[in-house]
Amino acid sequence: SGSVASLTTSLAEDPELARIYREGLIDLSALSDADRYRFDAIAMQNFGAACTIYHLWQAGALLPALWEFRHRGMLWSTRQQGMREWWREWRNTFDEAFRNYVDSLIREGEAAE
Repeated sequence: SGSVASLTTSLAEDPELARIYREGLIDLSALSDADRYRFDAIAMQNFGAACTIYHLWQAGALLPALWEFRHRGMLWSTRQQGMREWWREWRNTFDEAFRNYVDSLIREGEAAE
């Protein structure tokens, strides 16, 4: 997805944005208000793209390899404590099917810990 590629490029090119993302993944409460705003934007872009890809997969309009790549990225994201905290705050922004998918990833990750 272009949105994911854009996010990855931004994180690679902007050390401050990368710092915010890294710290937010560990502990959202450690971020300043300004940094939290930027983290929220990063996470929303990431999960918004994932939601689109999820629905393309569900509709049979995505190659399995592309879905598997994105799914593995979501597995990683949902195992980060800060991202789990973010999801609890923002999950109702997304449709029920995608919420169920992400919630299942979180439960799977918590069971594996």
